[in-house]
Amino acid sequence: MNATAYIDWEVSTAMSAPIDAHLNEATGGILPETKVASGQGWRPVQTLAPGDFVLTFDNGMQKLIDVCHHLVEAGSAPRSVETWPLLVARGVLGNKAPLTLLPGQVILVESDLAEELYGDPFVAIEARELDGIEGVTRLRPRERFMAVTLHFETDQAVFGAGGMMIVCAGTGDLLHDQGGEAMYPVLTSEMAQLVLADGVMPAGAAA
Repeated sequence: MNATAYIDWEVSTAMSAPIDAHLNEATGGILPETKVASGQGWRPVQTLAPGDFVLTFDNGMQKLIDVCHHLVEAGSAPRSVETWPLLVARGVLGNKAPLTLLPGQVILVESDLAEELYGDPFVAIEARELDGIEGVTRLRPRERFMAVTLHFETDQAVFGAGGMMIVCAGTGDLLHDQGGEAMYPVLTSEMAQLVLADGVMPAGAAA
């Protein structure tokens, strides 16, 4: 999809969709043009549809049961920088390509400290915990923009740009896209900061 086609897609979708959420620190979802690994190679997330297969971290190719396009309203003057998306530059977390994340989007990372603390090197954190890390910057959002959520039968982590693992819930919504029995429980802010300070990489990057 070229730049003109993307703009046309976003504008036409935004015109027809109701507002699903107002941007805040808990807003998740995947931004359009973020590429994920699918059964047909790397594809922009907004081009996926129910029935497509996507490569997951733990369970290989899994079929999407739903793909939701959400219209998020940020307003002409977002109140707090803490609500803005985060741009993770190439290499900041061992990722091989830059990736823009909404603050409440959950990602899966690999950590030596997490393995010591929990017996499992793979832990889930919210993107907003990356704020303050060198190479991570906040991007002022558009007044309205689209976010996409991918849904499987169960929670899955999918391969995003540069190998970053993006957690997608089997159930949930744009703001709280985690079920009560989440396969990837999210670390508290305190523990996430400890893990990040010790150093992380995208899950599976060392394999």
